[in-house]
Amino acid sequence: MQGENTVSKFLFKMKCFFFLILLAFASCTTPSPTNSDVIGKWKGERGAEISFKEDGTFTGKSIPAEYILLPPEDYKNIQFNGSGNWELRSGPSNWEVYIEFRETSDKRCLSAFPLLLWGEKGILQNKPPWYLFLWKEEEGGERFALHRE
Repeated sequence: MQGENTVSKFLFKMKCFFFLILLAFASCTTPSPTNSDVIGKWKGERGAEISFKEDGTFTGKSIPAEYILLPPEDYKNIQFNGSGNWELRSGPSNWEVYIEFRETSDKRCLSAFPLLLWGEKGILQNKPPWYLFLWKEEEGGERFALHRE
């Protein structure tokens, strides 16, 4: 009788352990952003603004060229306006909004690049509310962030 009691306590503990493991995995699932999470107006520092439209186009205003074009020193304090196409993509480590400028106020600024899409919540910054950003210089350093209005 004593041995059965010990075995049943052990089995109960194992069930609880596996339940906790399943619960931990379930809480690790991350919501995937959708186009509707991106559509709308986003604002950043120095008056930067990007409006993403449902038809896959966007307009940008006061975009800082120094965070986009190389070498950054050549584009310090240059801002430009423009428009083009956008697409939500699953990137190598995060979601990204890939934007391609088709027209710009400064022809040197015609470019295409990903804006990284991260969450403001979650241990891995992977839960909404979302924000968009570019690294200002080295990856892991300061960010040029855009927040949805």
